[in-house]
Amino acid sequence: MNKTTRVLIVGGGLAGLALAIALRQRGLSAAMVERANAWSATGAGLYLIGGATRALGTLGMADAAVRGGCVIRKQVLHNRLGTRIAEIDAQAFWRGCGPCLGIARAGLHKLLVQQASGLHVRFGVTVQALI
Repeated sequence: MNKTTRVLIVGGGLAGLALAIALRQRGLSAAMVERANAWSATGAGLYLIGGATRALGTLGMADAAVRGGCVIRKQVLHNRLGTRIAEIDAQAFWRGCGPCLGIARAGLHKLLVQQASGLHVRFGVTVQALI
């Protein structure tokens, strides 16, 4: 018996798009439904740790993300009164993994949409049940 794998991705946000790209790299195709009527990304910005940048690298997108974002070399932590309590060398901590990045959510979403070009997407659709 020949069994066909069918994949439905519900939601066209960052995770759904990343999944679609990863599946394509492994020779699987997916369909996506998105409740919005067009691509949209809400939110201001994201702080991506080195592991996230490494994951983008497996999708072939790390260089584009670095170009579209800002590399974070160190973090300075303050308590609620503004007193400095720690300084972290993020570059050294994540060495060998990937750089930490500050990136606009909309910018990262746009990069993922571009990388996922050709994906079958139905906008304005939600899932009620799977049969």
